[in-house]
Amino acid sequence: MIRLFDSHAHLGAKEFALDYDKVVAQSLAAGVMHIANCSDSLESFTPTLDIKAKYPNVCLSCLGIHPEFVGMGPKYIDRAIKEMVKNIDKIDAIGEVGLDYHYTQSLRQRAEERDLFTKMCELAKKYSKPLIVHSRDADEDTFAILKKSGVEKVDLHCYSGNTALAKEYLASGMDVRFGVGGIITFKTGTKSREVASQLPLDRIMLETDSPSLAPNPLRGTRNEPKNLIYIVKVLSDLRFEDLDKVASQTYDSAERFYGIGD
Repeated sequence: MIRLFDSHAHLGAKEFALDYDKVVAQSLAAGVMHIANCSDSLESFTPTLDIKAKYPNVCLSCLGIHPEFVGMGPKYIDRAIKEMVKNIDKIDAIGEVGLDYHYTQSLRQRAEERDLFTKMCELAKKYSKPLIVHSRDADEDTFAILKKSGVEKVDLHCYSGNTALAKEYLASGMDVRFGVGGIITFKTGTKSREVASQLPLDRIMLETDSPSLAPNPLRGTRNEPKNLIYIVKVLSDLRFEDLDKVASQTYDSAERFYGIGD
């Protein structure tokens, strides 16, 4: 059986509150040996940490505040940062953090997102943690903040940029990874498939973003790490490369990024 590494999931989300034990067991049975669970809100910190404590050899914990929560205000952000620092030795990465301009034209809100993202970058830099980045319709500002931050390890979760931007990241000096997930299986995923076929394989990490973005033929259902097999098969076909090679090299890429080894 091939080994797979889900570099981005959310088993600490409410959608998995009642059955994450079953989800982890089914993932292992499907060859998914590691799951990097990302929190995106203060409320999801505790379940994410609890899952790692229960499955320390399988599940990683990544804590961060997603840009959609910037409207919760400074007190909320300060509380989240204090919790992150308090648990810093239990954290494998900072994330999911970043910028999302898709639903807002407000210059004030975008500025607040950049301020929050900068604070998250500062934490990753200070504590030498990898950074898991969400960037939607904000390529230029995301790249500028990351370059200025000095963060060494960056995962561009669910990478939506083009090949030219990917080359800029690769030339930047950052140890960058590109998250490839269920979008490459969608009919609307032409751009993502094109980029994924051209990226260096050792800079790709596979991800499900569970419970979101279930791959075809499972669209519309709750996504789970076990579904990573659909993504790696499509990526193998896109690149005209052996499935075992694609699985092995993306697995190794994720291990190096998160600083773990079997």
